[in-house]
Amino acid sequence: MANIFTNESNFHNNSRKGAKLAKKNPLRSLRLGEKQGFFSCLISLRPGLARHHVRNIVKKHLLLLSMLILLLSGCGFHLRNTQPLPEHLNPLYIQGLERYSQLNRTLQRTFLSADVRLASDQSQAASILTVRDHEQSRQVTTVDSRGKATEYALTRKLTIKLTDKDGKVLMDERTVGVERDWIDVGKDGLAGRVEESQLQQDMRHDLALSILRVLGYALR
Repeated sequence: MANIFTNESNFHNNSRKGAKLAKKNPLRSLRLGEKQGFFSCLISLRPGLARHHVRNIVKKHLLLLSMLILLLSGCGFHLRNTQPLPEHLNPLYIQGLERYSQLNRTLQRTFLSADVRLASDQSQAASILTVRDHEQSRQVTTVDSRGKATEYALTRKLTIKLTDKDGKVLMDERTVGVERDWIDVGKDGLAGRVEESQLQQDMRHDLALSILRVLGYALR
């Protein structure tokens, strides 16, 4: 009990010291709070100054995180949580998609990141992945009081099948898909199109990862 009251007394003393210091020199109070753990110094500041300090801390952490991601990408970071094809099924040839379509490019990038070698020609492939794209569907899920659609469910599905170079079926036809909610409120013009484009890109990437997981599970 003595320790509890002693700690409480110290907390109040530190709070009073922090309040006095904050009135004289707010910036020095922040630095002192960071170095010595005087949380009371931060509490004693004006709310606007405290919020500004917190925002700066968040921005610094986000910047460090972005730099770390770029560094990992530049050093050849790969997807290691996936299960690539067995060596005897490499290289893989992807057929059924337009060569320069966004989906095909996303599949190729994701497969290469998972150490799957790709063949540029079917005659050079050890295995063939046949993909049928069912395109993207959009379904209204919410409307406002005027009957205008404000929220959609975006769905995209693919049907995939894996065979060897001789046509032997290694994995029967399977369907993979992703679904995302899209809220269309106050997103008119360029900003709305950019956000929806980014959402579609994320869906393509998730589809590619899903295909890798399905292949890894089927070939175990």
